Amino acid sequence: MKKSKFFALLTIFCYLHSLAFGLPAGEQVVSGTADFDRSNPSALTITTPSEKLITNYQVFDIATNEAVRFVQPSSDSIALNRVVSSDVSEIFGALSANGRIFLINPNGVTFGPDCRIDTPGIVASTLDISDSDFLSGKYSFFKTAGKNGLLYNQADLKVSNGGFIILLAPGIVNQGAISAPLGTVALAGGDKATLSLDDMSDISVVIDDAVREEMTGPDGNELDSAIRNNGAITADGGRIIITSAVLNHIFNYAINNTGIIEAQTLVDKNGIIELVAQGAAILTSGIISANAPEGGKAGSVSIVSDEGTAVAGGSLIEAKAEGQSGTGGTIFIDSTAGDTIVSEGAVIDVSGGAAAGDAGFAEISASDAVGFYGTLNGFAQ
Repeated sequence: MKKSKFFALLTIFCYLHSLAFGLPAGEQVVSGTADFDRSNPSALTITTPSEKLITNYQVFDIATNEAVRFVQPSSDSIALNRVVSSDVSEIFGALSANGRIFLINPNGVTFGPDCRIDTPGIVASTLDISDSDFLSGKYSFFKTAGKNGLLYNQADLKVSNGGFIILLAPGIVNQGAISAPLGTVALAGGDKATLSLDDMSDISVVIDDAVREEMTGPDGNELDSAIRNNGAITADGGRIIITSAVLNHIFNYAINNTGIIEAQTLVDKNGIIELVAQGAAILTSGIISANAPEGGKAGSVSIVSDEGTAVAGGSLIEAKAEGQSGTGGTIFIDSTAGDTIVSEGAVIDVSGGAAAGDAGFAEISASDAVGFYGTLNGFAQ
């Protein structure tokens, strides 16, 4: 009995300890120089004169009432933060920087409901990157042997105008909100991926190696989708890229959208939405929207899978002009090696303005069969 009480007390102590000391710890600077200021017990300020900083940590957590701030030479500077222990990163507090942040943890990364992000750009990844590739600007990410970390977002993640939020992992679950106005949001599911940041107006990500192992979700059950969006992803005037590749049908779906994906036209910049899957189907039962405000031209939506694409009843895919005048956009839905099914109750809309404006263009195609049972709107005046 005494031993049981001891272990119970030890467990409680460790839990309280983790709550009280949630800041990054055990750092080792690998490249560049940095000062770590812990004068405030609930905050960590990292100041670096290095355009590219690499730091390995034993722990990179931020508790709810804690804050981590990076002070970098410029908005183009990048600080890579890598966890080398076996702990998952739990970001529940504030993370801010005047430059870009890479957070790498092959064990997993969780953004909690109260997490706050303030940075021009962030890459959060459970895939690793070599120091040499990072320093040379070759952003090639790979899965660490024996690791299979999930990227789980419950937070309201938002970056400044023209910035980026990029999530890389074999499995990604978004239950929060992700926003990059006039910028780029990318969710990429794979075991290897290459990211291009050379042109901030044309950020791209390519899956080089498909997911080969089953993933466990935040509820402890196996994931049925490599990427699942139950929340909201927005990039008005910008671009949203959701791409995944899987092998051996280890997931029912490569991409499963039950939430909102939105890139509205903003400041004469059309929104672009791209969903691309290999090795498993795409399913959307939520809202995908690239509309234009009064007098504008709507953007584009592209949904392409090589294993089948399904638009469920009750879902909405639109690239229309809102208001009295405006021009519809384009919607392209395809299955390059399977069926495309648009179910009854689904709506696809490329309409122009209510009083003036041309409709856009919609194509629903497949290499095998197309089943269209929904509603297609293409009103024009």
